Amino acid sequence: MPSTPPELSGYTVTLEVFVPAERAAHMADRLDHRWHIENWTPGAAAYEVAREALEKAGLARTTSVGVEEVRH
Repeated sequence: MPSTPPELSGYTVTLEVFVPAERAAHMADRLDHRWHIENWTPGAAAYEVAREALEKAGLARTTSVGVEEVRH
């Protein structure tokens, strides 16, 4: 029986998104209020800012996540 190649299902695009610290801190406050906990770090909240933006564009499926601080 011949093997058929897998069907193309999409593409993975690697993006680097800058989230200002003030925006991340605001999101952390929103998430703390929504989840009724105070454990959200600004780094984790920065990811949520980017995730929400992608989700609004219909690109909610994530394959890899990394968050790094930017200092000047």
